[in-house]
Amino acid sequence: QVEWIEKESTLQSRIKKLEEEKLQLESSSKSRDQLSTEVDNAKLKEASAVMISNVIKRRDNAMKEQVFRNWASQAQKSKHLNIVKGMAKELNSTREKVQMLKSTFDVGTTKNL
Repeated sequence: QVEWIEKESTLQSRIKKLEEEKLQLESSSKSRDQLSTEVDNAKLKEASAVMISNVIKRRDNAMKEQVFRNWASQAQKSKHLNIVKGMAKELNSTREKVQMLKSTFDVGTTKNL
């Protein structure tokens, strides 16, 4: 009977140890679940940051393209303006020469009459 009592007490202590291990495993399982959730949240935050960064980069590139197009347009306008100014000077010069020829022709024709 003493043997049975010893075996029973040994088994009772073993049961307590197993119950404690079970509680530890459950708590570590909860902490693993919590850790997994935190990792998932961190991944979501990282993905969000990458997406926001990409949107900002695309917006910056679009703005740079627009600024470049405006600059190129202004440069082209300036070039065209210079060409038009040169053509206007040539036109005025030609007009003056035509006026001189016309006046010379008028003077020559009046002498012949």
